[in-house]
Amino acid sequence: MAGSGSAPTVEEQIAMLNAQMAASAERLQALEAENAVIRAANEELRTLVDGVVPDSATSEHPIPTSNDEHGVDRPIPRVPDNPIAPEVNPVDHQNRPTLHTARVEIDLNDVPARNDAANEYQLPVDQQPANIPKAVMSLQSTPGLVKPGPDLNLSANLDFSRRFAEMEALIQRIPGVPAPIKKSTANSFADSPFVDAIALMEMPKKFNFPNMKQYEGTTDPDDHIAQYKQRMFTAAIPRDLREACMCKAFGSSLSGPALQWYTNLPNNSIDSFAQLTDTFVEQFASSRKLEKLSDDLYTITQRTGENLRAYVGRFNREKV
Repeated sequence: MAGSGSAPTVEEQIAMLNAQMAASAERLQALEAENAVIRAANEELRTLVDGVVPDSATSEHPIPTSNDEHGVDRPIPRVPDNPIAPEVNPVDHQNRPTLHTARVEIDLNDVPARNDAANEYQLPVDQQPANIPKAVMSLQSTPGLVKPGPDLNLSANLDFSRRFAEMEALIQRIPGVPAPIKKSTANSFADSPFVDAIALMEMPKKFNFPNMKQYEGTTDPDDHIAQYKQRMFTAAIPRDLREACMCKAFGSSLSGPALQWYTNLPNNSIDSFAQLTDTFVEQFASSRKLEKLSDDLYTITQRTGENLRAYVGRFNREKV
């Protein structure tokens, strides 16, 4: 357990992130519960609005009805004898007139759009019937309350996904935590660092890769290239296929970090064996041997207990 003055350990950071994720999940459940309540209230409101029938006894002109696409009778608004001139919406510049019915004056600019999927109609608060329950009215008039609709769940899910992605990014930055497993794409088997002129070239049917020590990135890369060339020259490869074969078989001579570097080369980035070897030497230049100077030979001294024959052999090896 880390003290009060030290940084939290990896386990403590992961525990805190898991707690944050659990809190986010609880908030998402609360939002879904609130959304269910709002949807129920909206359904009750829609039922009450659909149940309001115009009073034909007190109306001068009864309002005709027509069946909509769902087979439900909807009142058709009538334009009065002196209709109001259409107003131009400054946003979309479309004429949207204010229509007067026998009972309700409805401004089409203020009426929310109909949601055909949920078959919901929402009227402004001041134009709703008087028999709507107070609980529904309070939901409609509460400042800052998200209006019921099909986008509420989508918004909550997007917010939760964003927070979850941020937490995953934080976990990846914690030292000692392994990187998440990346899923391969469907066409990843065809990835190749070579251009099509090399990648699409078929290897000879009787080609056998010569036996040689695989390079891991800890020894001189120039030595590995020289050894690779000598082994490949002994293989039976047609002259016109030699460069393509040397490029495509080079990965078989690598292992460990060197093979990882080779597989991470960008697609279509290598067009010749010379470019491949240059890129290879640049990557592992830190493992190259330094040229020995005459002053360096004075540092090769005979060790305690080392006989003269062993010392001379070591001297000849290190002076090269």
